[in-house]
Amino acid sequence: MTTTPRLLAMVHQRLVEEGIQYAIVGATAMQLHGYVRATMDVDLFTDSERVLDQAMWADMPDGVDVRVIDNRLEDSDPLTGSVQFEAEDTDELVDLIVSRPGSGPRGIVSHARPMALFEGLEMPVASPLHLVMMKLFAGSRRDLADVEELCVAVPDLAEQVDASMSTMDEEERRRWMEIRSGP
Repeated sequence: MTTTPRLLAMVHQRLVEEGIQYAIVGATAMQLHGYVRATMDVDLFTDSERVLDQAMWADMPDGVDVRVIDNRLEDSDPLTGSVQFEAEDTDELVDLIVSRPGSGPRGIVSHARPMALFEGLEMPVASPLHLVMMKLFAGSRRDLADVEELCVAVPDLAEQVDASMSTMDEEERRRWMEIRSGP
């Protein structure tokens, strides 16, 4: 990627202005760590509920659709919500995922490291280990296939996941052990 997608740059700038920490996750982060998988959007992750305030995004330019999904009242959902952005002229998509406090893997944002994604723009990217932990938590077939491929692409990642098993819940450990044992 050489030129910065306009919508992603706008969302990044707003998060920086508001002092909200976040990390790139999903297929874009996996690509940056060596496993290339097609994606139609860029996924961002934060634990700041402030992003669910419509007023934070009220002055986005014309042609940018912003959809806030607020799940704060739904205790059974592991996500507090999300904010979906779409640039009408380019079909650029950005999803900002908000974790529920105490739900899912810890340290995704705090362990993210800045990487140069585009010309003149560094953004925090989740570590391979934290991507695996997120995907084991989510547990879909696509997520578990991504874990397998990411472990192939990143040397010593499987050993890092093994060393982190004590931080996983029972279901995440079961999923990991199935992946480790192979087909």
